[in-house]
Amino acid sequence: MKKILILTILFLNSATYAEESTIQCKEDGTQQEMNKCAYDGFQKADKELNRVYVALRKAKKEDELFLKNLTKAQKAWLKFRDLELASQFTCKSKDIKMCFGSMYNLSYFSSKSELTKQRVKTLSWQLEASSL
Repeated sequence: MKKILILTILFLNSATYAEESTIQCKEDGTQQEMNKCAYDGFQKADKELNRVYVALRKAKKEDELFLKNLTKAQKAWLKFRDLELASQFTCKSKDIKMCFGSMYNLSYFSSKSELTKQRVKTLSWQLEASSL
């Protein structure tokens, strides 16, 4: 039950900016504008992760075992990322903002972006090594 609650909270917060919004990113703006910057930063990192992942799969397309293991590793990494975020943003209250205040979305998406950038570095290193 606890796991479902955490996953629901994470999903709902991810959906916060899923629809087109009139709020624009402004680093030194209102809390909502800074939240938008953090969300946009995560979206950019996630797009780069997908690009590198696809490029790595293409570069190693002949190595079936590698592709199988890469798929497993990526699924495991996604689980790790989500659990890492859940541990960073643990809150006993049903309203996560009671624990983290208005900075929650900014902090959450900044952390998610950083974890994603780390994964991009790892996969980029593998991609570079595959071309040697």
